[in-house]
Amino acid sequence: MWRILYDYVDHEFGAVEVSRVEIGADYVRSSDIPNPQEDGVGFGLDFTDPGDVLIHLSVYSSPASNPAVARAAVLAAAREFSRIWNAAAVRAEAGAVAELYAGELGMFEGRPRPVQWDLDNYASGHLSGQARFVRGERTVHPLDVDGEAVWHNVAVSALGTQAEFEVEGSSPAWPVITIPGPLPAGGQIDLEGEWIARLNRSIASGSTAKIDTRPGRRLMTLNGAPVNLLLPSGAVISEMWLPPGPRTAKIFVSSPGAAPGAVIKWRTTDIA
Repeated sequence: MWRILYDYVDHEFGAVEVSRVEIGADYVRSSDIPNPQEDGVGFGLDFTDPGDVLIHLSVYSSPASNPAVARAAVLAAAREFSRIWNAAAVRAEAGAVAELYAGELGMFEGRPRPVQWDLDNYASGHLSGQARFVRGERTVHPLDVDGEAVWHNVAVSALGTQAEFEVEGSSPAWPVITIPGPLPAGGQIDLEGEWIARLNRSIASGSTAKIDTRPGRRLMTLNGAPVNLLLPSGAVISEMWLPPGPRTAKIFVSSPGAAPGAVIKWRTTDIA
């Protein structure tokens, strides 16, 4: 199964079929300095980037007596795929990535680039195209192919209530916490019996703070820009894991307001 996942979008390719896949080899960028006087080069640092994933796509129409219906169907499928693949929410946030589930190849993290469609066979009700996915890391996650690593989320209200949820699996989960404004100063997130994260600022209406605790991806942002959000008197980002089992989360504010709370999102997996 091929699908792309980001934020609240989970889109299976569906009518857009994958006909061929090319996974580029790692390539090297360097800071070498030309040294023509010595007839050579002064070697700088080398940086290895993972190769891109190039997906060849096909959209076929269902048998139809009316060619216009066939053309409209493939065009609608291609436009919908392009809209999803555009991933505007990912592009608007520094450091944000999408997840590409590539059938038996595993799951890649990175960013989709625009789709290019070939209209040569459009009159006959067939479109072909290419979609490029720029990988953010060299690793793939074969566990995700079997559907064992699943995203969950829970909403935590800032109006004095608490959220109870279950963290499945046998290993800790690392959450991504999204906090939309308005949130008054003095807010804190409490995972009962485990840790309390104290925010160091208010969050204005229309703004969004995000705390990504995942190892190798740890980042705090406000409206997509990197910023420290936590007071040193509370939990640090490397301590904010979700132990397996039943959990209770609360969010507190120091003064009343229209604070909507937070969304805690995590993936369960038995990989330590």
